[in-house]
Amino acid sequence: MAWILAQYYGAISIGNPPQSFKVVFDTGSSNLWVPSKKCHYTNIACLLHNKYDSTKSTTYRANGTPFAIQYGSGSLSGFLSTDEVTVGGITVRSQTFAEALSEPGLAFVAAKFDGILGMAFSSIAVDGVTPVFDNMVAQGLAQPGCQAIADTGTSLIGGPTAEVKALNQALGATALVGGQYVFDCTMLPHLPPVAFTVGGTTFTLHAADYVLSVSTINTYTYSRGNTQEGNNLHILT
Repeated sequence: MAWILAQYYGAISIGNPPQSFKVVFDTGSSNLWVPSKKCHYTNIACLLHNKYDSTKSTTYRANGTPFAIQYGSGSLSGFLSTDEVTVGGITVRSQTFAEALSEPGLAFVAAKFDGILGMAFSSIAVDGVTPVFDNMVAQGLAQPGCQAIADTGTSLIGGPTAEVKALNQALGATALVGGQYVFDCTMLPHLPPVAFTVGGTTFTLHAADYVLSVSTINTYTYSRGNTQEGNNLHILT
């Protein structure tokens, strides 16, 4: 499923009987988390999404280890639990995941997904938790695959703050907080193409490729500035 070509997510279930969730399949992290039924009443993001209720699952096992993770778009904290996790009709037994209690900021409030299912290497998993797909292979439910790189963890193109600022100023965008920019919708037909050259190959983006239309008044640009000054990292998605 997709929302304005910026959020991509799919369905999974946790527990027996199954409790359904929509999650981002994120190649940039390794942990699975969903909102907890025990989340704080001040956690607006949790209140607006599906929540895992351990008391309703016959296969739930308590863990309780504190959990905290930081993403580029937000952070969260909670605790670990263990239960069955079903992805694409395949049920992984005894999968440890996080129940989110606190999701500060606005990043997860408007999200169309409930949680995140990390698909990266186990070496970067918080609390040393074995990722879902590693367990799937270990339990003989899937065959090990070949290795490749695909970043599904972000839908925005990013770069060093100064460079992103200069580019957006050249395009005529207005800056918002958090390194994001907006255009007046009437500008879209007049925006120039933006080209990136990677390994000698030029990729040209037109306005429809680098602008996300999120309302009838304004539209967000493609870019988000890197919040670490001096970092020369670029992300092309």
